[in-house]
Amino acid sequence: MTISLDSELLHRLEQHARAHGISLDDESRGGLETAARMPVGDPLALAEEVSRKLAGRPHSDSTLLIAQDRER
Repeated sequence: MTISLDSELLHRLEQHARAHGISLDDESRGGLETAARMPVGDPLALAEEVSRKLAGRPHSDSTLLIAQDRER
C-alpha cells in the first residue's frame, strides 16, 4: 500500500514513533489498526447510544476534577 502524506503529518508521525521507540512503519500500522477497530457509522448515533447507557448514573463535576488536577 502506498499513501501520500503531507510533510506536517509525516513529521508528527515520526515524532510519535520516536517517542514510542518504534519504527515509523509500526507507528503508522498501529494508527491504522486502531482506526479500523473503531465502529463504522453515524458519530451522533454513537454519542446518543453512550448517553443512553450512562443515563441515570451519578456523574462527578468535571470542572472540580480538572481544577484538582491542575493543582498537582
